Amino acid sequence: MNHQTFTLRLMRYRDIKELLQIERELYEGKTPWGRSAFLFELKGPYPSLYLVVEYQGKVVAFGGCRFNQTNGHITNLAVQTDHQGIGIGSLLLTEIRNFAFICQCQSLSLETPKSNMDAQRLYRKFGFVARNIKQNYYDHDDAVLMVCLLRG
Repeated sequence: MNHQTFTLRLMRYRDIKELLQIERELYEGKTPWGRSAFLFELKGPYPSLYLVVEYQGKVVAFGGCRFNQTNGHITNLAVQTDHQGIGIGSLLLTEIRNFAFICQCQSLSLETPKSNMDAQRLYRKFGFVARNIKQNYYDHDDAVLMVCLLRG
């Protein structure tokens, strides 16, 4: 991507510190998902896929999805500011969508801030459509619930 070499791999427990740093960068010093939330997802009772993208040995992006019988719910997708716009978000979405298809999911869903038009454009490119608005889902922003049908 962009004449640079990136590594895509499964998320590990030791990545959490870097994930929190990325969150702080993207969310004005806040960490919407704390350490315990990441730990719960990585060793929780639900099937999941959590991926990171590395550049020069540092985590620069991550994405994750939790699965139930027929739906995958994308819980996180974050790309460090310096690495946005070169296809990393698309790579993560492609891998998550492919895994959901293998798991025979019927759909994928996610919430995204209503104010984040760039994210909404990316998700629409992958077939997601807005289903409804969740009022005050984020601190000072509503969320758009988006769904992508994978089968039928």
